[in-house]
Amino acid sequence: MTTKQEKISIMKELISFVESLKLLDELTWLTPLQEGKWSTCEIIGHIALWDRFFYEGAVLRIAQHESLTLKKVDFEQFNREASEYSKTVSKDKLLELTVQNRAAIIAALQRIPEEEYKIEHGSGKLSVDSYIEDFEHHDRHHMNQIKRFLEEHSLS
Repeated sequence: MTTKQEKISIMKELISFVESLKLLDELTWLTPLQEGKWSTCEIIGHIALWDRFFYEGAVLRIAQHESLTLKKVDFEQFNREASEYSKTVSKDKLLELTVQNRAAIIAALQRIPEEEYKIEHGSGKLSVDSYIEDFEHHDRHHMNQIKRFLEEHSLS
């Protein structure tokens, strides 16, 4: 990744992927990708809530030159709660929420000058660059899981 726009385009990839899931039927949406694993619904809920968490506690605050408010998180509990939450909303609402959360992150990233992308914030030393790099891997991991599932079930 070299330029700010290239970094932001990586964050945008998730939006088009999520929008492509609008055509999934309800059964496919709710079917676990493998036995004992999450469904597409749960994965998207997981992404939506992590995006909201980092937007509110870090990305927006960096864009506004404020201190980070990220709290220490029990990842397993957060993920369980995201999984449960995903089952309480409609597919369309969850997809819309995911797109909105990611669009908010992208808008905030656009406001941060590129020269500030490497500056470390907070006690955890979070930088915009490290955030984008971590979430690029996270996004690709989950998108590839879903793509493989859909290909195996001839649903892509």
